[in-house]
Amino acid sequence: FFFLMIRRPPRSTQSRSSAASDVYKRQEEEKREHILVMEALKELEDTRKCWRMVGGVLVERTVGEVKPSIQQNIEMIEKTLQTYNENMKKKEKEIIDFE
Repeated sequence: FFFLMIRRPPRSTQSRSSAASDVYKRQEEEKREHILVMEALKELEDTRKCWRMVGGVLVERTVGEVKPSIQQNIEMIEKTLQTYNENMKKKEKEIIDFE
């Protein structure tokens, strides 16, 4: 005799909207952290050394080199959050129209 066991893939414990909400919250948190770093760097000279994690590697840079990339990251996160909000409004309207 032999037994064949067929396993179902595990069910997701979160609904899609809950998972999307978690991603949104993480993005907002990431934005806040970037803003805090920018505020800390604002008072420093551009020639001062600082370190940045790039792909899991700690890299030495200057404040002047890091500021533009942090600002760019903030802007990209803001665009992502704006797109998320726009898509959520569209989906909410679709749900209301469907009902």
